[in-house]
Amino acid sequence: QHQVTLTHGIYVQSTEVTNWQYMELAQWAYDHGYVTATSASLRDNLDGSTQELLDLDSIYCELDFSGGVFSCVNPDHPAKEVTWYGSAAYCDWLSLQQDLPRAYNHGTWQCNGGSPYTAAGYRLPTEAEWEYACRAGSTTAFANGPITQLSCSPIDPNLDQMGWYCGNAGSWTHPAAQKLPNAWG
Repeated sequence: QHQVTLTHGIYVQSTEVTNWQYMELAQWAYDHGYVTATSASLRDNLDGSTQELLDLDSIYCELDFSGGVFSCVNPDHPAKEVTWYGSAAYCDWLSLQQDLPRAYNHGTWQCNGGSPYTAAGYRLPTEAEWEYACRAGSTTAFANGPITQLSCSPIDPNLDQMGWYCGNAGSWTHPAAQKLPNAWG
């Protein structure tokens, strides 16, 4: 561990981005020409980028594209097979949809010219911001306590309350917001 001082306030969504949220915004981005799509892949179409954003033909992906329309199964489950670029693009789609400046240059994928803290649009949190939001003031491994088991079995009682993992997930995702929230919700 090392000390980090955050100098700017942040807002973070309380759950993972769901299949439904990603699908809705991907459709919006497709309809506006910000992406291209086939049944196999969703690709960027901003700033000359053709970066893959979503691997649609993965057996783990729960989104489909056919005839110009996206669909999904398990709409309340976290989106899977989204690349880092797909996550950054999602932030920019949110910004564009709300008439905010994009945070990312899709040619270089640099955030706000190297100054993410002053980005006016949506962006991904830094590692320090993410850890701060997840810990919610706690100092233990999990927001509700320490690690007690370093394997999938037996089940770690703290992690079992906070998240899905190899000990309790049954090898698949589950609906968002089904586990105990941290102290900040």
